[in-house]
Amino acid sequence: MLPPLRSRTYRHLFAAQVIALLGTGLATVALGLVTYQLAGPDAGAVLGTPVPSEEVPQVIAVAAQGGRRQIVARQAREERSHPDRLDGVHACRMYCPV
Repeated sequence: MLPPLRSRTYRHLFAAQVIALLGTGLATVALGLVTYQLAGPDAGAVLGTPVPSEEVPQVIAVAAQGGRRQIVARQAREERSHPDRLDGVHACRMYCPV
């Protein structure tokens, strides 16, 4: 992990990512504390809606991206196994560096 950190640009990008991640975690904790301060013992019921609704779109996006990755990989395998069936666009996509 240390060799990439020698690059100044990567080091700054990595530090920004860590700071953003810490900020997201602190925002979640702050939301819980403010909710408890406002709602008291009913804070669990109040937080039961916004916290999961924050995670659901992320789970859906990850699942969709994983499915797309599998489809693209399968298409690439099929194209490589049957090069005689390639049309010009697919051939250019496979063999021309872009």
